[in-house]
Amino acid sequence: LLLDADLPANTAEDRRITDQLYVAERRTRLTQELLLGVGAARALDALGIRPAAWHLNEGHSALVLLERARMARADDPTLDGAGAIARAGSDTVMTLHTPVPAGNERYDPALAEEIIGPMAAAIDIDGPALRELGRGPDHGLSDDFDLTAFGLRHAKMVTAVSRLHGRTATATWHEVIGRPCDSVTNGVHLGTWQSEPMRDALSPGGERMASDRELWAAHVEQKRRMIEFLGGRLTRQAVRHGVAPEAVGDLAGALDAHALTIGFARRFATYKRADLILGNPQRLAHLLSDPDRPVQLIFAGKAHPADEAGQALLGRVVESSRRVGTAGRIFFIEDYDLRVARYLVAGVDVWLNTPRRPLEASGTSGMKAALNGVPSVSVLDGWWDEAFDGTNGWAIGPGSGDGERTDEEDAESLYRVLENEVIPTFFDRDTIGLPRAWIAAMRSTLRTGTGEFTTERVLRDYVEKLYRPVAGIGEVPAGIG
Repeated sequence: LLLDADLPANTAEDRRITDQLYVAERRTRLTQELLLGVGAARALDALGIRPAAWHLNEGHSALVLLERARMARADDPTLDGAGAIARAGSDTVMTLHTPVPAGNERYDPALAEEIIGPMAAAIDIDGPALRELGRGPDHGLSDDFDLTAFGLRHAKMVTAVSRLHGRTATATWHEVIGRPCDSVTNGVHLGTWQSEPMRDALSPGGERMASDRELWAAHVEQKRRMIEFLGGRLTRQAVRHGVAPEAVGDLAGALDAHALTIGFARRFATYKRADLILGNPQRLAHLLSDPDRPVQLIFAGKAHPADEAGQALLGRVVESSRRVGTAGRIFFIEDYDLRVARYLVAGVDVWLNTPRRPLEASGTSGMKAALNGVPSVSVLDGWWDEAFDGTNGWAIGPGSGDGERTDEEDAESLYRVLENEVIPTFFDRDTIGLPRAWIAAMRSTLRTGTGEFTTERVLRDYVEKLYRPVAGIGEVPAGIG
């Protein structure tokens, strides 16, 4: 169900509430949060849908608790405000999706009281009490109303999106939650993200029944399709930027099918460090320019419209694709969307992920690549901290217990892994041209991706670990799991 404010019965101002997803202006943003929470509860009620369990994702929908508290009090006038919210939270699960402060919405207390206050007053919660309900985990250092804290304070169960994130969330939010944060690691949909060539190679017996030749042929075909698609995208974006016609013609064939192709595609937030591999231009140029073992980098992604630092990071990556010494070996694909993502996660040879540990809550792009036999080179953060086993890809830097690491240390580790492990393994071919050790890593990657990191497992975990307990259901409903 989608909620839309652009209806004739609404005022001109209200009709614009849902015009834009990412709004920097705080009043409009909080009004969107109000519409999401209150509107969701009322929409389901109008449709006669009575959920046994409610699942809030981050703090954005937390105000559903206030609306459900109002409904609970309408049904039972003996409830006070605290009791009504407690009843609403008794069948509520809340999932945290990011440890990054910018991902948790906080509002000036005066604005929160103006927008949310009337709803709270309807269940006899005054301004000071409302501020206390939205107090964040900062030991009284801020009076901001924290929507995430509000939801966490009342949800019966709280979960993170990877095991490491669960530990991070517990450390961050323990003052609010008062107990350890559980975790259900994210997963991705097999049917959406596994490409046709790989699906055909694995059918019907799975990875163990496919020969090395069949797996490699599937990957080569995935790569061929990606290169053809991206050649068209590079050509069109060059025309859009006014590149000389003679140069535009060369772009269709600019990507090298024989080069080790490293992919990086995701939101350009600064903690994801898209430019980590770019920090040593001389070393990078040497790595990319080896004629016997060619390497190329493909970047894609977008930055939040209000994230100036993220926009600047994206600009640095684009500039690197035009720099003397790396031009023609680094490519940036504009207008990142689901179609571009599907080609990249299937067609590159290796997937790069360089977040600043432990700020990557989960990460799912590497899971999508894994469904296609594409190994990851990644910092041990998010899902990779629990998925990496030494055979299904490569780790950047050490794991837990090693303290905070600098960008320089992680960049050095990344270069060492690429130079000493990834590149030699990819180009080590047998007498018939097959990279046997690389294909072994592909097999292990496929077992990882299709085993524990699919939405089927996620839904089963949600039902068994979260929904059943809060709903009081003793058995898994038929057809689930």
